[in-house]
Amino acid sequence: LHPQVSETAGYGVADHVDALARHGLIPEVVLYDPDTIRGADGVVGARGVRLAAANGLAHDPVLLGGALAALVA
Repeated sequence: LHPQVSETAGYGVADHVDALARHGLIPEVVLYDPDTIRGADGVVGARGVRLAAANGLAHDPVLLGGALAALVA
């Protein structure tokens, strides 16, 4: 939920997806927490959902599980 200072500082959702694409990975769906990251405009398959734990330092497993379950429902 936080950038690796030397690698991804300043990255938005689109920047992360572009980095994946440079390595040949094209995700169909991208889950992101709009409270912790921006820059999803124009990203195909981007879905903003609350994913962060209350402390903001990790994913909340219940929230993440619910978001993933919704993808396969």
